[in-house]
Amino acid sequence: MPGERVLELYRPSDEELLRGLIHALNGKMGFVSLALELQGLGTDVGGSATLQGTVDDASRLLERVGKLVSLRRGLVPSNPVALETVMGEAAASTSHLHRPDIHVIGGSMGNGLKVPSLVTLALAEVVANAVHASPVGGTVQMEARIESEDLDIQVMDNGKGVSEEDLDQVIRPFYSGEGFVGRGGLGLTMAAEVLEVTNGQLIYATNGEQGAVFTIRFSPEWIEHHA
Repeated sequence: MPGERVLELYRPSDEELLRGLIHALNGKMGFVSLALELQGLGTDVGGSATLQGTVDDASRLLERVGKLVSLRRGLVPSNPVALETVMGEAAASTSHLHRPDIHVIGGSMGNGLKVPSLVTLALAEVVANAVHASPVGGTVQMEARIESEDLDIQVMDNGKGVSEEDLDQVIRPFYSGEGFVGRGGLGLTMAAEVLEVTNGQLIYATNGEQGAVFTIRFSPEWIEHHA
């Protein structure tokens, strides 16, 4: 694919995660405090729905950091599950984003293919980032195929793509650069943690004239074939 590049799987220290989390939460709670103060003065700041959305975002951020730490400590169980189930759950996990429909496209993977359930976590994060990056009415597609015995799961969007400068930073926690919008800047950090555990790869390529393709690659030892 054009501009294909294997990304280095950066693993932040616990201290870096904590500093980033505190900074992100301070920003969200600062907005809530200011909005409540302005509401008290009779200024419309978008209503209670906006405030509740910010609080919900903060709650999800705490939950995701907790999951990342649990994953790092080996506390997240992983069992073989059907690849079709993994892809379906990754698509369903974006329902709260209220963005374009996710089209799940089966590749040349064969029936009965199973992967570690941890793959669901990695794929859901990559899909969510693609949804965020897509324009209004855009499409995000997933496709899986076997390439030289490796399993490739591709996530394609028709957004702006990722600049070379941002590619050097996108896996770092709480980073969101121009042309790359993530859920608190943790999406690819979460995916990278799973890929470290499974000795996988994260590959970026451009999607034709517009958009990005992120590929999650797993070697044969992490793939089970069942009749």
